[in-house]
Amino acid sequence: MPLFESPFFAACRRALRKGGIYATQCGSPVLFQKEVRSVDHHLRQVFAEARRYLGLMPSYPSGVWSYVMASDEPLSITLDELARRYAERSLKLSYYTPEVHQASGVIPPALQ
Repeated sequence: MPLFESPFFAACRRALRKGGIYATQCGSPVLFQKEVRSVDHHLRQVFAEARRYLGLMPSYPSGVWSYVMASDEPLSITLDELARRYAERSLKLSYYTPEVHQASGVIPPALQ
């Protein structure tokens, strides 16, 4: 069964608990636009919601990498809720913050 196609994503969906979230990388939006669009298409055939987000990955080609989350439950979360969860866990990370999380979901038109 090929990765990044609907049958594989359907198997992943079956393995998730209710409310679970599937997350994966889906390539460079600069160098692998066709692959990124294909993953998005196949996930949307299987899950109720899929959201792509970007991250900086200096060791990967182009330095910008796409990731995607998919679920049958809503994936939206407010910045206030995310900040509350972050604070509850006393996280002090060198890159990730609630603001970075929220901003990573904003995909520039050239990379959509």
